[in-house]
Amino acid sequence: MHRGYTKEAYLEKIDRLKKICPLIAITADVIVGFPGEEEKDFEETLGLIRKVRFDDLFSFKYSPRKGTRAAQFPDQVEEKVKQDRLSILQEIQREITLQKIGNGKVVWKRYS
Repeated sequence: MHRGYTKEAYLEKIDRLKKICPLIAITADVIVGFPGEEEKDFEETLGLIRKVRFDDLFSFKYSPRKGTRAAQFPDQVEEKVKQDRLSILQEIQREITLQKIGNGKVVWKRYS
């Protein structure tokens, strides 16, 4: 998707943030099924999710938008594959979130 950074640089920043502020809540937006995404790419995404252990994750299936370059890319991912990957990703994140809630890592604070 032409990100301007590497996975290693991203993980380094996450690590620094967690060291500076151990109670920081880290979230991310993840799109599964971008054109050309192969199983190995998806597995790498899951590995990142497991490593970072996001506090919350906003996850979606890629959907082509008329007039965008990506809509014209070859190797569009089948809808069923996108849905299956999204379900797997969301289940992994659900388990991470429940673990964090169970050990008190997630702090919910209401501001008036």
